[in-house]
Amino acid sequence: MAAIYNVIARSGSSSPLIQTLFWEFGFSCDNAITPNVDRIKNAVLVTYGYDLFPHVMTSHFLEIVSDAHSSGNKDIWDGFIVHYSGTEECNKPEDITPESWAKHVYNSMNYIIGRYDLFNGSEESLMRQIEGYNGPKYIIKLEDILNNPETVLSQISDITQEPIPAGLLEYHKKSVANQQLRLAPYLEAYQKIA
Repeated sequence: MAAIYNVIARSGSSSPLIQTLFWEFGFSCDNAITPNVDRIKNAVLVTYGYDLFPHVMTSHFLEIVSDAHSSGNKDIWDGFIVHYSGTEECNKPEDITPESWAKHVYNSMNYIIGRYDLFNGSEESLMRQIEGYNGPKYIIKLEDILNNPETVLSQISDITQEPIPAGLLEYHKKSVANQQLRLAPYLEAYQKIA
């Protein structure tokens, strides 16, 4: 039986992609924001620094909140909008423009990060999520997921002791490129005011 790998990551930090990559290597893998420590077999932590916080926030908004809303799950939107710091009236994700999103991210960078650990993907933060777990731990950096796919695939190959499957590098690059294209208007608007 293939080993079980448990991806531990903050929402928006590309953990579904990492989960898929492990599957493509032929290993069962789950993905958890709040993991059940007793069920972890091999912890794979996706880490990032504060510089990638805008990316993680935007990814969470578009790929989790907005996609869930589009598929009929309004609960995630209801939980999200309570914390949204924009000034315009928003009844659905499409009401949030890239410019208003940029202001929300800017406010979050200056407020939430200084007071909470909500979107902090540092190794220390994620280690607190699995406190009490003493098994194998592997670190994959979000920066590498986005910019160095060869490094990530080599890491997974080393972790699993399996060769990189044919076509997986191209799949990884295409997945990241599609994500970047979707996030671009929002991140560009943020860069203008950061």
